[in-house]
Amino acid sequence: MRWTVWEIPGWHEDERLREFYKNAFHPELIDDIAVYRESARDGSPHAGRLRASLEYLLDERPASTREWRSLTRYSFQSEEELYGFLADVRAYFYGERVEPPIAPAPGPLRLLLRREVGAAGGTGPRGPDAGLGPEAVVLNRFLPDVYNCRTTVSSPDTGVPHGFDARPLAPQ
Repeated sequence: MRWTVWEIPGWHEDERLREFYKNAFHPELIDDIAVYRESARDGSPHAGRLRASLEYLLDERPASTREWRSLTRYSFQSEEELYGFLADVRAYFYGERVEPPIAPAPGPLRLLLRREVGAAGGTGPRGPDAGLGPEAVVLNRFLPDVYNCRTTVSSPDTGVPHGFDARPLAPQ
């Protein structure tokens, strides 16, 4: 039998719990997990259900990365990464962790953009981008220090498409 979110303790009776998982782990909000700490520790019935749900998830490890993505829209690369992050959240909410955890970058390919780099009419780019042609660019917004990003914006009358280029930084 396949696991469902309805097996999480408190899921049926606590709409705030359901909203917590859908919002707190959403890709656009996951790094703001700190805003939930106070309500997770306030002694309310909701706080108790939240703690019990995290304990259940960490003890049982029932969700696959695919099921987690279905619930939250956040893609962890492995179950170890998923449950490691949940353990960090639990330590931040209820343990000795002082700083909120930072989520690992989502998914296998964070964001893949295809851009034609070059001028209209096939003349190709000039300067450091000469000869690139169509380029697949991986943009990882969660680790901006990994990429040296340049944005090229051209005037509308030239016909040159807007470009984006991301190249790995040289190892330090």
